[in-house]
Amino acid sequence: MSLPRSSIASFTLPSLDPPGEKRALPAPYNQPPFKRGELTNAVLVKRVSSMNPLPRLHRSLIPDLKATWKPPVLYYGWSIGDLLPRLVEYAEQHKLARYTVIGRVHKPTTPWGEKLYSSDSEDPDSDGESAHWGDTDEEDEEEESGVYVDEAGSANIALYHMAKEAGIDMRHLPITRRPFGVCGALHYPHKLVISIYSNYELAWAIPQDDIEKMQKYLGIQETPAWYVSNMDATWSRFTPRW
Repeated sequence: MSLPRSSIASFTLPSLDPPGEKRALPAPYNQPPFKRGELTNAVLVKRVSSMNPLPRLHRSLIPDLKATWKPPVLYYGWSIGDLLPRLVEYAEQHKLARYTVIGRVHKPTTPWGEKLYSSDSEDPDSDGESAHWGDTDEEDEEEESGVYVDEAGSANIALYHMAKEAGIDMRHLPITRRPFGVCGALHYPHKLVISIYSNYELAWAIPQDDIEKMQKYLGIQETPAWYVSNMDATWSRFTPRW
């Protein structure tokens, strides 16, 4: 939930510039796409992907949904670094992992025997619940069928359960506003971040104590910072779907 216009000027969080601060955006955030404009070439995309995240959110990047132009989506959190394998392993060990079925797989199951199809009476020659890609027999022959771990989905489930183990109470938050989700970012080389909240979710920001609990639980050394979304990286007249 974005902030109402009346509260933007006075709203404060440790992750934001203080109210009334008028510092200039540092380079390259003082150029498109962070000032109005678009990513127009590969060089600029590469530069954005390799720049340091913002330690605090500039107040110009706090969304005002009644304004004509809406800022890019930024995620406050940590680069996923080398945590992804650990999160997937946690999900698999606790039977929380999510799987994707590729090609023609007869009655696919998870490694612990959970069905990934809906009925024992399925026709063995039918696709059942499998996802089948390709329109030609030649493509079918080249396709590698199997059951594969959905790493991002599994990591999200793992983070939710890890947060509960860390003692973080999220019962008051809507499911779609729970913290600690894996999101795509313009950030080289990992391209994924663990988002605590976005600049469009400031009203759902969790307490600093909870952030520190999760950081300690995960063993993350870096301080949370603001990373640019890889999907909504430009100013737009339309409110992004976050």
